[in-house]
Amino acid sequence: MTADPITTSLTAIIEACYDDVTFEPGGGPSWERFRSLFLPEALLTLRLFPGDPEITVMDLDAYMVRQMREGMKEAGYSESIVQRRDLVYRNVAESRVIFHMKFGDTAPYTALNIFQLIHKGGRWWIVSVTSDILEPGEPIPAGVV
Repeated sequence: MTADPITTSLTAIIEACYDDVTFEPGGGPSWERFRSLFLPEALLTLRLFPGDPEITVMDLDAYMVRQMREGMKEAGYSESIVQRRDLVYRNVAESRVIFHMKFGDTAPYTALNIFQLIHKGGRWWIVSVTSDILEPGEPIPAGVV
């Protein structure tokens, strides 16, 4: 069986994460493909929405439920990469991504994702994603990307 080209490229697998959670009003995320990018044991430690009081630790199933808060399906949602920096050593990688998250037609929020990945079985797997959201107007911290 040939590996999916998305999972054989570090750049492609990171970009796919953002593509898979982006959707037009009335649509929804591409959860099946999104799940295929991660090891089953992967952890997501995220501040999901602006104003969340703390970071939540979740598995993929919990994330998929929490990500679709009330009104999101109707409004649409997008994430787009602004800047990215990767560190790869043999079969491990870290990707730091500054991105914009946009809920419907509201102004975008800037956030940081830190992906940790392993290369196993001829492909990249996302092991974890840690994320936080910058306050409006807050500069991107020096050295992040």
